[in-house]
Amino acid sequence: MISQFRTLWIVSTVLSLAWMGRTWFPALSADAPVLKAAFSHENTHTVYTLQEVDVPPIPVNMDQVRQEIGYPEFMMLDGIQGTEVFLVQVDATGRYVSQVSHQSSHPLLRMAAEDYLSHLSFRPALRQGQMVACWTQVSVSFPEK
Repeated sequence: MISQFRTLWIVSTVLSLAWMGRTWFPALSADAPVLKAAFSHENTHTVYTLQEVDVPPIPVNMDQVRQEIGYPEFMMLDGIQGTEVFLVQVDATGRYVSQVSHQSSHPLLRMAAEDYLSHLSFRPALRQGQMVACWTQVSVSFPEK
C-alpha cells in the first residue's frame, strides 16, 4: 500500500512540475519557436558519404599529423604493428568534426592514432560545385608505409 502511494505521489509530482514548467517558462514548451527551429529539418545539415560527393575531402596536413602520432618505442620493441582505419566526419569548411574507429589491428595502435586525428585539416568535399560535409576514410599505419 505504501509503495503504491509513493508511486502515485511521484507520478503526480512529475506531471505537476511538467505542467508548471510549461506555464511558467513558455520558452521551454515544445511549441516554442526556438525549439521548433532547433528541431526542424530545415536546420539540419546533410553529411554525405564518399559515394555521394563529386570530390572527396582531402587531408592537407596528414604528414604533420603523422609525425605528431609517431610510433611509440615500446610498440616497436614489442613488434606491435598494423593499420588503423578511421571514418572521419569533415564539415563543409574542411574542419574535423568527429571520428569513428572503422578497423583496428591493435587497441594500443588505435589509441595512439585517435588522439591526433582531430588535428587534421581538409580541403572540403564538393557536391555539384558546393562545399559539403562528408565522411571520409583515414588510415594510419604503424610503422609508416
